[in-house]
Amino acid sequence: MPRPGPRRAATALRLGDDILMQLDERALLEEFVKGDGEPNRSDMIRLFVDYGLATMPMNWRPTVDTLQKLR
Repeated sequence: MPRPGPRRAATALRLGDDILMQLDERALLEEFVKGDGEPNRSDMIRLFVDYGLATMPMNWRPTVDTLQKLR
């Protein structure tokens, strides 16, 4: 049976184990948990994406410096 409520936009990311651990820790800290108490990293990622879309300047693009800082 499908989940009740509005459909969510599909988001696909490939993340390393270290980033997944950080997301899980942040999800627990922010109380984004599933019914079984496990961290809900999907909702945490959606929150990050929504925040970025709402706060990033229009037509912003990463620069070479930005990409190097992210690594």
